[in-house]
Amino acid sequence: MASPSRVATPPPASSSSSNNHSTAAPAFSGWLEKQAEWKFTWNRRFVELCGTIISYREEGATSDKKCAEVRCLQKTCAGSPPHTFRVWTDRGGCWVLRCANGEEHTQWTTAIADSLHETHPEEELSCEVEKCSAWTKQWRSRYVTLSGLKLSYAETRGGATKNRYVVSSADACLNDTEIRVAVSTGEWFVLRFPDATLARLWLSTIRRTQRRVHTLRWQSLTPTSDGSTFCGAVGHSAASFEGKHILLFGGSLPNPKHDGNQLQRELIMTSLVGEHPASIMHPLPFEELSNHTKLCPPPREFGAVTLLSNGAFVMYGGIAGRPLEVLQDGWMTNVAICGPWGRFQPSPRAAGDDMPSATTSLTQLPPLFGHSMHALVPSVMSALTTTTSSASHVSSPPSSSLLDTNAFLVVGGVDSKFTAQSDVFQCTVVHPSDTSSPSTATKFHVVRRPRLDRPRGMHTGVDLGGGGVVLVGGTHGRYSGLDIAATASSCDDDAHKTVSVLTYHDDSAESMQWKSVTLSPPLPPNTLRPGACAHGAVIYVWCSDLHNAPALHSILLTPELAVVTALSTRGEVPSITRGVSLHMSEDYCYLFGGGGRSTSTSGTIHRVLPPLNGTEDTQQQEKQQLRPSSAEERL
Repeated sequence: MASPSRVATPPPASSSSSNNHSTAAPAFSGWLEKQAEWKFTWNRRFVELCGTIISYREEGATSDKKCAEVRCLQKTCAGSPPHTFRVWTDRGGCWVLRCANGEEHTQWTTAIADSLHETHPEEELSCEVEKCSAWTKQWRSRYVTLSGLKLSYAETRGGATKNRYVVSSADACLNDTEIRVAVSTGEWFVLRFPDATLARLWLSTIRRTQRRVHTLRWQSLTPTSDGSTFCGAVGHSAASFEGKHILLFGGSLPNPKHDGNQLQRELIMTSLVGEHPASIMHPLPFEELSNHTKLCPPPREFGAVTLLSNGAFVMYGGIAGRPLEVLQDGWMTNVAICGPWGRFQPSPRAAGDDMPSATTSLTQLPPLFGHSMHALVPSVMSALTTTTSSASHVSSPPSSSLLDTNAFLVVGGVDSKFTAQSDVFQCTVVHPSDTSSPSTATKFHVVRRPRLDRPRGMHTGVDLGGGGVVLVGGTHGRYSGLDIAATASSCDDDAHKTVSVLTYHDDSAESMQWKSVTLSPPLPPNTLRPGACAHGAVIYVWCSDLHNAPALHSILLTPELAVVTALSTRGEVPSITRGVSLHMSEDYCYLFGGGGRSTSTSGTIHRVLPPLNGTEDTQQQEKQQLRPSSAEERL
């Protein structure tokens, strides 16, 4: 491996690239090995550093494969080979780079640290906008100035200042020229900018400043619209669409007329923009699209839902009956499909609109709850759908033309004997030629896939970019009841000490193998159905052992070891401990649903701004917030 240089040392290819943030000559460059995200294979790459802008390209390539701004540096990496370091970028990704020796490692990390530790003046912005307050709902022209998190406005440029605020948060709106600003007094208002680029510039500037001030500080939000009550359901199923919309289904809420909880059947679409509206969706059967025949699957708890690539949501499994003695009558083997299908547009309908829906029996699958479902990545799934299975009950796979988009995995779960399972099934939805016929609208083909390394149920599955899945928490053995708080002590096994990892990164079905990775240190014991989501190279988990207060943890995954950090959060820290879901959107980590130790938090959404690198070194992060040289570089 060639030694790095303080001046450009181009590889045997042209150094021009349209992807570069800057046309200046690289200040530092050389050949390094880069680890593919989530796949853990090492590839030789030519890396260039110019200020805080880092880029790399493959051998023989004429342009950069990726280019980004460095936001955070980790000089040493536990569980990784020697001379390895990590950089986090402004695009949420993490690059794991390895040098040939200790001298090169020192040179590279010193060069990056020198760039990050430069000091810059507090960012200031000003422009003429339209402002709409929450009270008057009227738009008025204002000249707004932002300095750090201090915002003020006047009626005209150069006019007297009418009001001053301290910004507590800023959110994108459905209209991409608007942002919603909340201030420390509890007020909020909407700013409308001349164009979307300027709106994004203001939003990203506020977010960078927030990372220095408000990292790991919880906020409580009350969503608007008719579905807000159901955002707090315990044991609901959830799926994310485009990172800005969350579909919630089922779960349980306190019954106002009786003791205990009542299972829900509402389908809720929550938007993580603007005022965070949460609206009840109204699925309709395929055979009769009219308002008086609205259809929704039976109430379920601890089921699973996933989003297919054509925009349709698929729901399977879960508990549909109480009490425990009559549970056998409540098992469901039906699959419910809701969303655009066939002649319908491949995108979610407007919140509150009717959506086509269908339900069919999928007897090839066992009745399950506490399982997870994962849509396969279309670009890498074609090979996975060409191998037949030896299972006696599995149907023959159809032609590959029917399998290029709508396939998903059903992983693990708890069966009717309350025992964790290791089975993995791949289900493929066949596109009907005649969408007007309900009998052909929901055909499934099912094949078995490689089993889990160990049985796991009541876990949470996290989808990784590029084709991969991580299973967090749950139990390897028996699950003795439906009340997590009351029965978690009976699930005393070591599921909290490992995660199960699946990658399917090449064109062979044989590559679809599960691997157990040790957590160091382990998560709290009896971590059942925790909230979990991925952000770049970090997995965030919200969980509790039911004896201590819940906490946010970060997991940094490596090939042989997953490093766990318990994050010390502050602000309006939620007390919910179970049956939650966690989602990333616009740098925020959103927490939905769940029940506390004695009460439910129905109708409230919690969110926190996590650190880029999954650690609590906020002082270092403050030094890493750099001011780009132009508006284009900020975006």
